[in-house]
Amino acid sequence: MGVRVDDITKKTNLSRPAVSHHLQIMKDAGIVKVRKEGTKNYYYLSVDETVWNDIADLVNGIYESIQHI
Repeated sequence: MGVRVDDITKKTNLSRPAVSHHLQIMKDAGIVKVRKEGTKNYYYLSVDETVWNDIADLVNGIYESIQHI
């Protein structure tokens, strides 16, 4: 389970450092988790409902704000 940085790089046409940087930001935010297998890292989406509820609240708040514009 999970995806390696090289796989994401190939599918997004982003550089390896850019992908690693974005994954680190998402990891710090609790959106992405990492599983290590030897020297390989596999990234996958977190199943922590609290994080996803926070993201949903943020998106809903943005949506409500732009409705008043």
